[in-house]
Amino acid sequence: MILVLMISTFVLWGSYSLFKKAAGTMKFTQLSMISYVFYFDIILNTFIASILVVIGLADNHYMISITNDNVRVWGWILVLYSMITMPVGMLLMNRIYTINSAKSFLHYLNVDVVFEDKDIFYKSMVIFCLIFSFLIITYILFCLKSIPIITAIVYKNFSLAAVERAESKSLFDGIEYIRNLFGLYFIPIITYYIYILSETKKDKFYKILFFFSFILTTFLLLLDTQKAPILKFILGFVILRVLVFKSIKLRNVFIGLFILCGVVVFQYTQYTGRDVISLLSVDSPILNRIFIAQYGGMLLSLQWFPDIIKQSTAYIGLPAIISNLFDLPSVTSARLLMENFNPIGVGLGSAGVINSYYIGEAWANYGVIGVIFAPFIVGMVIQFLHIFLIIHKKTPELMAFYAYITMNLGVTGGFVGFLYLKQLIFPFFLLCFFLFVKFIVRNFLKL
Repeated sequence: MILVLMISTFVLWGSYSLFKKAAGTMKFTQLSMISYVFYFDIILNTFIASILVVIGLADNHYMISITNDNVRVWGWILVLYSMITMPVGMLLMNRIYTINSAKSFLHYLNVDVVFEDKDIFYKSMVIFCLIFSFLIITYILFCLKSIPIITAIVYKNFSLAAVERAESKSLFDGIEYIRNLFGLYFIPIITYYIYILSETKKDKFYKILFFFSFILTTFLLLLDTQKAPILKFILGFVILRVLVFKSIKLRNVFIGLFILCGVVVFQYTQYTGRDVISLLSVDSPILNRIFIAQYGGMLLSLQWFPDIIKQSTAYIGLPAIISNLFDLPSVTSARLLMENFNPIGVGLGSAGVINSYYIGEAWANYGVIGVIFAPFIVGMVIQFLHIFLIIHKKTPELMAFYAYITMNLGVTGGFVGFLYLKQLIFPFFLLCFFLFVKFIVRNFLKL
């Protein structure tokens, strides 16, 4: 155990140094995309779990208990490997762009927000965006067969709510792209956009409309009782405050984290029916979800692929037109894990997928080659997104997109999104759509 802790501490120090070189600063008061990934996705959700598992302090967890010692050790080693190679990929992207991203980010923080249009334009944009948000949410509600959050909170039927949550994805009667792109993606970005205007222009008009936008977004993200989306949405405001005000007070960081913890506990009490004391115990679902759950899926991937789960997932992520043309398998490794782990839940419709740290999917899809190169690829994609912000003007829309992408990078959700640049495609499409809306509004007002 002492050797594990010593090696882990040494790698943690080396990883922190490399991430700092790539980001410029790792201060909580100047949180960026890179430092967020390091602190929350790697340290909180993965690194701590790998140590707890390898020294035997998580043996009772329902996922960890079915893994063998060899897999647990390899899992720990691969996490440490990724912690060193990810920032190396980031620094490699800096070389490609011949940019000192550290100095550029600090410079970006110290410049003022750029407003390229008259105030009447921004007020018109906000009104249009709110109307758009309302119409999209109305469409989503119309296409849902049931609303899981009402089933869970009002009727206290948590098992049925879990089934409805799965059905809300698979049995959605509308167009998936409208719900996912314009609903779950774009509406939170719109709220971020309005928030930036409310904080920089100091006009009650923006503050009032931000309140309504925040309520709409919160309602949308809570519809299917998922806890992570609303928490990430709230945490995104920390990123925005850093970008707008150059930094935030450490006291406010702790206050924000305290509020987030309170929201988490409240959500679990409402969705599970358990009391607060039981939720704060050592083996509580909250602590298991934060520290172990995402990592457990990675270990199951290492243990079950390809010996137990023999179905190939190497083609997952290719465009649907190619997959359909060549009749390639379309079931993700995360789905196959759940089918083997909880076949009854899958059959009932209450269990969907087991997401994990991206190394898990890299192994399941591409084996040793995937594990070796995945951290470099992930690091390069993240750094590209970070650089894209700091080399452009400090506009409200770019800051809003940056904050949302930061909260939804998916480092603990898989590797395919990074390999096929899906982390870039959807945001790029939505940014183009946003610019199109700006063009329409600007020409309609003849500004």
